Amino acid sequence: MSGLSARERSLGCLFGGAIGDAFGYTVEFSDIQSIKERFGESGLQEPVPFEGRYRISDDTQMTLLTADGLLTGETRFCCRGIASSPADYAFPKYRMWAKLQGFKVPGVVHESWLFSDPYMYARRSPGNTCIMDLCQNGSAARPGEPRNDSKGCGGLMRAAPAGIAAHRFLDPDTKAVEWGEETAAATHGHPLGWMTAAMMAGIVNRIFCGDGLEESVDGSLKACDARYGGSHHMSELSGIVGKALSLAGSEKDDLECMAELGYGWVAEETLAMALFACLRHQDDIKGCLRCSVNVTGDSDSIGSVAGNILGALLGMDAVGKAFDIGRIECFDLIETTAEDLASGCPTDGRVLTDDGWEDRYVRCVNPKASGNRPRQTHRVLPRGIIEQLIKRPAMGVP
Repeated sequence: MSGLSARERSLGCLFGGAIGDAFGYTVEFSDIQSIKERFGESGLQEPVPFEGRYRISDDTQMTLLTADGLLTGETRFCCRGIASSPADYAFPKYRMWAKLQGFKVPGVVHESWLFSDPYMYARRSPGNTCIMDLCQNGSAARPGEPRNDSKGCGGLMRAAPAGIAAHRFLDPDTKAVEWGEETAAATHGHPLGWMTAAMMAGIVNRIFCGDGLEESVDGSLKACDARYGGSHHMSELSGIVGKALSLAGSEKDDLECMAELGYGWVAEETLAMALFACLRHQDDIKGCLRCSVNVTGDSDSIGSVAGNILGALLGMDAVGKAFDIGRIECFDLIETTAEDLASGCPTDGRVLTDDGWEDRYVRCVNPKASGNRPRQTHRVLPRGIIEQLIKRPAMGVP
């Protein structure tokens, strides 16, 4: 799989996560006995459509909004030469997402081109930590300045875009970990809530840089150790990830191993369970997702994280052959976002060269839903400055 393009991996990552989310959403709050009673002794074997579509949850919605924040920040850097943390661009979009679901969100919220599709803000059991934080605060929290002590998986399950985007930059290991940490810490204050997201982003990044699955896990662990070494929280994260790797090589069956790793409601358990499923079923994304969702626990988040990882590893073809992805809600948004993450901000060294990109990440509107607008010229940084931060002309600089 080392010959796959960034585009193929990015599409595989986001569609893999979305189908894993949809697969698990049906049974998210069911225990394994209830799942077997409903679907048979083997459990749920295929995603269940609702009115002909595979229904995504807050996992996929927030993943796409995280990508929007990353790409908005990248565009701002190209146009103005300065940008803040990706969390500062994603957080106001998360707040608009909550407001559109009917939650009371005071103050300024920011639009997103993604909200052109009502499925992007359909209320699908959003996490309590996220909603409470978004309703009570106007800006993103920082890792060293927590507002709560939550280590729920709501920061982890949206971290994959940080790993995709980072592979285009100089020092991608550091960027992936940093961006995964920041976007998760925006709402989740416990160190394991954002360290685990940092590790997830690191794994995705290493896959995009050409490593195999075990190498990617090892590479991300090293990058996280370099950033968090000495923390007992990092030792705890390393321990449960090591346990997942050990169980994947054991003779125990999937269900027994998953139960040993936990329920997936907290971030470190979610990542460990997703990694076990990926390691045990490295060449079979359907088998991986069946393993992920047939558990007592947070089935859709485990499925989403596992789908992101194995989808990135195997690519879009593998995901498309295993599932009818055309039935996934927000298909067009997922496809465009994945392609944008893979390519980066398009410039000719002087101005943005793509009107659709300008619509999405400057005007925050969907060009396919908003008609034609006059072109606005946005200057970008000189090539030499961009190349100090980008390791190759992935942003369109010739």
